[in-house]
Amino acid sequence: MNREGEFRVAVSHDYDGDCSVDVTIVAGSFQGSGHAWLNIRDITEFAQAVQNLATTSKGQAVLRGGYASNDRPTHPTVDVNLRPHGSRGHLLVTAELASDPISLDAQIFVVSRITGGIIVEPAALARFAQTLTDIPKGTGTEAVVRGESAA
Repeated sequence: MNREGEFRVAVSHDYDGDCSVDVTIVAGSFQGSGHAWLNIRDITEFAQAVQNLATTSKGQAVLRGGYASNDRPTHPTVDVNLRPHGSRGHLLVTAELASDPISLDAQIFVVSRITGGIIVEPAALARFAQTLTDIPKGTGTEAVVRGESAA
């Protein structure tokens, strides 16, 4: 059984505050991705929360976004949560990702959705957080952390 896992966040921003975010999770034999438009402040705040979590193993870090509509509630295509896991200082990364928002449009035939989780060590998460911190400065475009499937 494949127990390898990976969590990847890729960010492209145009320096006016908006950014395109692609999130991928691999948990064992399962893989999925989601895309969202967020403000670069969301990435900065997420990076700070991840760094704090990696350092203290307390609290949580959340990254959530997707598509919004004035006449319907937000349908997130990216919903990521990092939190402490177990008594050894490990951290759990869970992601609910979708290829597109839920739609009533008959033209959209398939929307791929995945919920996956991986367990990571604090040192690996700290390196991931540092890379994320550099993204708003324009020095990085992608952060990756590897771990073990939580399934």
